Amino acid sequence: MSKFCVSCGAVNSDAANVCSRCGKQLEGSWETPNSNDGGSTIRQKYSPKSSSLLKWVVGIVSIVIILCVVLVMLFGGNKLRGTWKGGKDGGETITFGSNEFSTTGYKNEYTGTYSTDGNQLTMKYDNGEVITFSYELVEDSLILTYSNDDSEYQKIYVKQ
Repeated sequence: MSKFCVSCGAVNSDAANVCSRCGKQLEGSWETPNSNDGGSTIRQKYSPKSSSLLKWVVGIVSIVIILCVVLVMLFGGNKLRGTWKGGKDGGETITFGSNEFSTTGYKNEYTGTYSTDGNQLTMKYDNGEVITFSYELVEDSLILTYSNDDSEYQKIYVKQ
């Protein structure tokens, strides 16, 4: 059996620790071609380099998967995030952050937090008021519908 140098391709004795041609450290052991298999292949019995390469590939794939999950969580999961203009007379603005909102153009400006569940949007205002809307996103439009026992109204906003 001989050691095959992966750097320059030289065949070295089994006892060699460095390549006789290029001087690189020899790793693993190799079988050289023999007459039984026609000399057409070189088979690796053990190679720390391929084990190291596998670790690198697994590490890189893991990082890519984690980055994809983080990007989906930050940007793909919340379609409301951003500024919307419209509402009554087109003069209202709602800005949604990750879980907070602010409104302008009403009689007063309001802030608070919000959550969604299916097509329900619950807005919890800082003054303690809680309003739940049905909402629908159609292209760049947000349609908010509020209804109770006495009335129903709908407001349409366009993403800015």
